[in-house]
Amino acid sequence: GRKRVAQAAFALATGTGRTAAWREALLAGSRDGLEAARSEYWRATKCFLGSWAEPGRKKANLHWLLGQVLSLDTVLGRPLDLALLTAARVAAEVDLESPDESDRAWAHVSLSEFELLRLADPAMHGHQREQHARECIEHATRFLELMGRGSEQAFTTSRQFERYTQWWGNADLHGALADMGVPERAYWNDDHGVVPTARQVVALLRGSTRRVSAPAPGRSRKPA
Repeated sequence: GRKRVAQAAFALATGTGRTAAWREALLAGSRDGLEAARSEYWRATKCFLGSWAEPGRKKANLHWLLGQVLSLDTVLGRPLDLALLTAARVAAEVDLESPDESDRAWAHVSLSEFELLRLADPAMHGHQREQHARECIEHATRFLELMGRGSEQAFTTSRQFERYTQWWGNADLHGALADMGVPERAYWNDDHGVVPTARQVVALLRGSTRRVSAPAPGRSRKPA
């Protein structure tokens, strides 16, 4: 919810007819919203790891919560925490062995986004970028084979990846993003970068490619 409010504030700030003061306040609110979302995801992660966490496991999973923390850290310009990424990957890989189809599907979503976040490393070489981008698409494909194109799960997941293309990595919005405190990362738009790879995932999830199976019955959803 905080992410969605932050996105709405940013959209208002970049609209027409805004005074400088109003624009500044909206951008500050958008940044604050993302910071607050990150804090809530981290708080939930710590609760999840505690001995009282069992009821929470019915509503979320560790790799999803850590994935949100890692995503927002990356967006806000913080270094990718490889220790947290490793923990999140292990949690997702454990869920790949679950007998529950939806658990396996959401694990593939997390692993797809983790590969996307690796592309935010400015020092990564071209062949490494290509490999991570390919694995990002492959996990998204595995997700679709379980959940099906046209499913609500595919649509909500596409919205999460779309934020990288339409908001956080949108070169046309660089001025407003910079005013919000988000650093410029032109390399996100390079070949096998964050933006073109996320764009491929969105196209895949929304039906612009053919490499998926027929839609599967609905499963429990995760919020975008």
